[in-house]
Amino acid sequence: MILYHGSDIVVDKPVLLISKRTLDFGPGFYTTTNKDQAISFAQKVMIRKESKVKAVSIYEIDFEKIETSLDILKFTSPDKEWLHFVQKEHCQA
Repeated sequence: MILYHGSDIVVDKPVLLISKRTLDFGPGFYTTTNKDQAISFAQKVMIRKESKVKAVSIYEIDFEKIETSLDILKFTSPDKEWLHFVQKEHCQA
């Protein structure tokens, strides 16, 4: 599986840390299978941080292998289950 991460820096090796920042869906390292979405997010981060760089990091992972060792929440589309999750997280923030 190919995953993309949009930011204003290249992230060669993601490190999963407990973050004190308030993110849309709580602490974590956000990726997407949609390259265009990662590019768009990188643009937004660049503007928000007043950076001159936008970057999309690309990862190839064995999803079945990591699924057994990490707590992963995966949505394949913005369906009803996804919407309930988004609403729940925003109401708790």
